[in-house]
Amino acid sequence: MYISAESSQTFIYTPKMKNQIKSSVKKLELSLPPFFLRVHKSHIVNIYHINFINSQFVECNIGESIIPIGSTFKKLIRRRIIIYS
Repeated sequence: MYISAESSQTFIYTPKMKNQIKSSVKKLELSLPPFFLRVHKSHIVNIYHINFINSQFVECNIGESIIPIGSTFKKLIRRRIIIYS
């Protein structure tokens, strides 16, 4: 599962569907459990749905989506991945 902002719309992607919601990524981030990780200003991923991660992107197991990692989030991502490994 991951969340993505595209233009002025926010979408939640699950293995079965894509849902548009009326909330910002920032607001969603505050309400999600800690295993959701903000990786970019426009993207949040569920740590348990990550296939692969490097310094540039995250690959989710939902449609093998490639999600970029923002430079301001890299340190936080490293710390959080260690906790949930």
